[in-house]
Amino acid sequence: MCRKCGVELVVGENWYASYVKRNDRICKSCIRAYGCRYRQEHKNRIMDYKRQYREEHKDEITAYACQYQQERKEEIAAYNGQYYQEHKAEVVARVRRYQLENPEKIREKNRRRRVCKANAITEDVDEQKIYELYDSACIYCGSKESLELDHVVPLSGGGVHAESNLVVACRSCNASKYNKILERWVQTRPDLQVWVM
Repeated sequence: MCRKCGVELVVGENWYASYVKRNDRICKSCIRAYGCRYRQEHKNRIMDYKRQYREEHKDEITAYACQYQQERKEEIAAYNGQYYQEHKAEVVARVRRYQLENPEKIREKNRRRRVCKANAITEDVDEQKIYELYDSACIYCGSKESLELDHVVPLSGGGVHAESNLVVACRSCNASKYNKILERWVQTRPDLQVWVM
């Protein structure tokens, strides 16, 4: 009998075989209920532990994930394709909702992708420090609206993703500059020369 709920215990049905050796008479349902209750009561502690573990074992986790994906590449692609076909509308709606709710994360993801594609040298960047350095204003036009980071020397032109090559720019100036060399771009925008000189 389960010492928690009193139900009859049957090995392989509602009782773990390994528990026979330990003689801990608790059924699977009671163990699951305890696990759910424990996770709810210690949610923050568990999250902190997982976060710390990921930070301490980052390289191992990345290596395992890469190896797993390489070994099961076709299987994963087939599953993803089938899932997408069956849930296309739901997936598209979820992606759009996430993009609208997290524009900063999307921009950062796109920036990291561009860095990888350009095979640029990367350093750890403290974005907040850069915004403070430029007083949270576009270095080109002075605007304080829709700010983002801009690579002075474009990644496609051999620039590095480092604090020394990053400035704050508004979305309009950053899009206008795109991957142009700064000096050439400034020549096409005489109204901005005061700010960049």
